[in-house]
Amino acid sequence: MHRTWHLPTSPPTTAFRVQVAYGVLNSNDALLTPYIDASLSHNSNTYTTGLRYALATGMNPDLSASHKQRSNSNNDNRLFLQLRSDL
Repeated sequence: MHRTWHLPTSPPTTAFRVQVAYGVLNSNDALLTPYIDASLSHNSNTYTTGLRYALATGMNPDLSASHKQRSNSNNDNRLFLQLRSDL
C-alpha cells in the first residue's frame, strides 16, 4: 500500500468563535436563554443574536438574527425561526 501526502498550497488562516449565553428559569419550568455568537475569520465575520426558549412540553423555539460581513463586500443578513421538539 502506497500513500501520497500533499501539503496544502494555500497559506493557513485563523478563526475565532465565541458564544455568550445565560439561562433564566421562569415559574413554568421553561428556560429562556438569550445568546450572542461571534465568528471571526480571515474572509468573513458573522454576528448572531438570538433567544432560545426551552418549554417544559418539549417544544423549543429559537429566534435569531445574523449578519455576515465578507471581505468581498457581499454581506448577508438572515432571520431564523427554528422549532425543535422532544418526541
